[in-house]
Amino acid sequence: MDSQSSVAVEIPHGDIEQNMEESLYWSCLKSELELRTELGLPGSSLNEMQYYHVYPSPPTPSQLTGGHTRSESAAKRERDRLEIGWFFYLAEIALRRIMNEALSSRYWADSWYYTTNWWTASSEDSYRTDVERFKVKLETWRDMLPPSMRFPSDAHEGIRDPLRGILRSHLVDILDVLYFPAVRAVACEEVSELGPYILATARDALLNAVYRITLCEEGFWYRHQGTWLMIRTCSRSLLQLLAVALRAQTEPTLAGLLPEGWKYSVGRVFILIEYWEPESPDLGLLLARLRELVSMLEQGQSS
Repeated sequence: MDSQSSVAVEIPHGDIEQNMEESLYWSCLKSELELRTELGLPGSSLNEMQYYHVYPSPPTPSQLTGGHTRSESAAKRERDRLEIGWFFYLAEIALRRIMNEALSSRYWADSWYYTTNWWTASSEDSYRTDVERFKVKLETWRDMLPPSMRFPSDAHEGIRDPLRGILRSHLVDILDVLYFPAVRAVACEEVSELGPYILATARDALLNAVYRITLCEEGFWYRHQGTWLMIRTCSRSLLQLLAVALRAQTEPTLAGLLPEGWKYSVGRVFILIEYWEPESPDLGLLLARLRELVSMLEQGQSS
């Protein structure tokens, strides 16, 4: 037996139980908050709560073997795995906090969102301040990521790492929340009233929509824990593109907001939904409605 394999580490149970409790607590809370955002359930105190400032405890050497002994080399491999998992955990919780803050900032009673004509040039400053404040937070978050959690900006560059892929997708989710009011304004308000920042942000939103669809395509064709959410978010991105495209038929000046390749992205989401349609009747209903919208768009282009 060599010297490395003869070295072992003894594990006290207290650390293991504490780490397990914290992991379960954060996993359950984060998942419930994420699902509530998507499902639109009736009011709950969860809508009002903020995350505690305490993060899960870091892994310690005493948590590596679950009460058994391991060789030093095996313990090192496990330590590396736990370290990466813990970094991911902290990074994802930090993003979830930013998402909660962004949603709360919009929907509090005194928010800019309830200001009359917030989308106009004379009133868009509050919206600009809000968006830019959270973009700074996201940049800070990204700058602080350890090397093992960093991901490329190029959506065509595959990550092949589910943890970093999840972080990149969550970042896109927050940008979607920040930018969506501008898309709504472009789709629904008088074009002559839209402020320059609103138009620029709507353009960013549509670029973000195409970006999301491109990066998600890596996970289109296999079942994973985020398949349902992926279909929802990609469908939401598709609807934003179609909404602006339909509005641009009556307001041609808005056509410049649509990014290059947007039609291709729309087609990819159709293929995604068709692929998973046998899994859920709801997807069939969604697909039928989306086809109606595309038909309306094509009729407008031919008239």
